[in-house]
Amino acid sequence: MCGIAGYSGNVASKADKLRLLWLLLQERGGDASGAAWYDGKKVWYSKKPGSPVDLLEATPKWWATAEYVMLHCRQATGGTPLENKNNHPIIAHGWAVTHNGIIWNDDEIPPKMRQTMCDSEAINWMAKRYGLKDALVKELLGWYTIAAVQLAKPKTVYLYTEGESLYLARETGGIAWASEGRFLVIAGFHDVKQAKAGVLYKLQSGQMEQEDIGLPEMGIPGYNYGTFGATEGVEDVYAQKQDDYPKGDYGVPSA
Repeated sequence: MCGIAGYSGNVASKADKLRLLWLLLQERGGDASGAAWYDGKKVWYSKKPGSPVDLLEATPKWWATAEYVMLHCRQATGGTPLENKNNHPIIAHGWAVTHNGIIWNDDEIPPKMRQTMCDSEAINWMAKRYGLKDALVKELLGWYTIAAVQLAKPKTVYLYTEGESLYLARETGGIAWASEGRFLVIAGFHDVKQAKAGVLYKLQSGQMEQEDIGLPEMGIPGYNYGTFGATEGVEDVYAQKQDDYPKGDYGVPSA
């Protein structure tokens, strides 16, 4: 289990919320952490084994002009986190990807093309080979919730889940996302709803389009894709849990 999160819009205006959101993701994985962001010209990234705490101090500079940011905390399933190439975001084959889940057919990456030992690299490879939509619906075998950016066309962030682990929060001028709705609520985001399984969300400059591309065709026996993909508000459900994460305990630096 890993954690993904992020924001499309004026990142600097939400920097404190996003730093807290990144720290909250550690509950879902403490092996490594990373971020990718777009400054209007190119995609930048930073990642490391362990907690994101050491990276927080640099975020005011990194995110000063960022139009989006993708965040990740990793629980390793394949590829040691001590080799940073295996950590997220996975930058390979023309894509930057953050992933929660596990891919079982990453052995389809030709050995000479392989750049990491992380199963998530299959998302990058298949997106390059087949296009993102066909990769998600027709080619990948596993469980996956992703945020992805095509490096040659970096203005758009793509979000997709085949199950339950994606929540969205609409803000004035922006859209936030995370693996768990309560993380968004605790970090101070509002209008939190569960994303619908099988829908490809396209985020650009804080605006969102949706395309229902369907659930994966390469089904796993015994797994019911999309069972939890209802678009339900979660703010009231999780409000009572805010006291479990007092903000002062995290030492989030001011912007």
